[in-house]
Amino acid sequence: MGQHKIGIFDNHTDIGDCKNQGFANYNVQHQTYTIGGAGANMWADDDQFHYLWTTLQGDFILRAEIAFLGAGVDPHRKAGWIIKNNLDSNTETLNASTHGDGLTALQYRKTVGGETAHTISKDSFPDVIQLERRGNTYIWQSLGSNGSGHGTSKNII
Repeated sequence: MGQHKIGIFDNHTDIGDCKNQGFANYNVQHQTYTIGGAGANMWADDDQFHYLWTTLQGDFILRAEIAFLGAGVDPHRKAGWIIKNNLDSNTETLNASTHGDGLTALQYRKTVGGETAHTISKDSFPDVIQLERRGNTYIWQSLGSNGSGHGTSKNII
């Protein structure tokens, strides 16, 4: 796949051995992204998912309104922010995301091929996922439609 920008992102690709090729689209008028894929999961020591990505350096704050389209077929489908150092399926990773069943968590793998750990939010199906990096500290929040929510900070990766 050739390099081409999608909105603010550099490109998109499947990570790992996905069942079907994923896709990513950007609607300029509504400033929305639609992403789909058919990977098994992002968990344990190997990830399979479709990744819309860009390169960031230094500190940042990322914020997105999240909504699933349709009922889906897997309660572990995820939408949110993913931090990876490369496009390998077993690399160090951190993701702040909500699942198709409403579980919202900060999940992370500290070493290549290591197990995934997580911190679970009290929120279910939040409207907004925010992820911030300050140095080596990641701060995440999940927010409901009324602006209330939960979050935590972790020194990871």
